[in-house]
Amino acid sequence: PDTPKYYLVGGSFSVEENAETYLKELKDRGFDAFHVGKKGRFFIIGIRTYNSFREADKAKQEYMTNNPGSEVWVWKK
Repeated sequence: PDTPKYYLVGGSFSVEENAETYLKELKDRGFDAFHVGKKGRFFIIGIRTYNSFREADKAKQEYMTNNPGSEVWVWKK
């Protein structure tokens, strides 16, 4: 059975080129970043997936601690 997927999202962009640039930046920094999809007019870039909100929220806190000023968030598609 499918389990809920929670995404640690690095950013969302209304311009696809900006999403691609950010995706490349994350990959260059060693993250296995990916396209989550499109919501409305925004292209969403994910950093990682999790099976529970709790895991994703913990990862968000760790990411923000290690990357001050980051505005990552958790999203359930």
